[in-house]
Amino acid sequence: MTDWNRLKEELRRYFDVDKITDLLGMPIEEGIKPLVVALNYKGFATTGSCEGHPLREWEQQMQEKVDEGQARLVCRAERGLTYETDRDGRKITQTFHESPWVDLRLSKSQVMKLINTIRSHSDRTRIDWRIKEFSRPIDHYRISVIPRYDLKEMQADIPRLAEDILRM
Repeated sequence: MTDWNRLKEELRRYFDVDKITDLLGMPIEEGIKPLVVALNYKGFATTGSCEGHPLREWEQQMQEKVDEGQARLVCRAERGLTYETDRDGRKITQTFHESPWVDLRLSKSQVMKLINTIRSHSDRTRIDWRIKEFSRPIDHYRISVIPRYDLKEMQADIPRLAEDILRM
């Protein structure tokens, strides 16, 4: 089993793990960082991520837009919220889930390797992760926890999945 702190020290020879950012220059959230670093270390290019947040945080973020008439709550599920917002005269739908996720750009050969690792991990830990392809752009995928667990339980599994990916 790979220790996250040991991996961070090894990677410091190449870059400062604590200062990595996403494509927009935003820092990676600490809870998802082990998975993001492991994926990139193994050659899987990540494009965005989230460690997962309680729905009340998303509601607080959107409440001002709702109050100002710039957004409306469309759907409330047990572990998800969907809002419709107006952006430049177009209706945009945003869905927020509590579960952690990472977006990636993958080749077809990378997809199968990752699917097999995720499936094996999920079978062993009983925390169901999935990989889903976006319709556009075609080579973009999302790894996420199926949102039926407690948020702390989902977040606790992130380093374990990272370790399984490092073992690939």
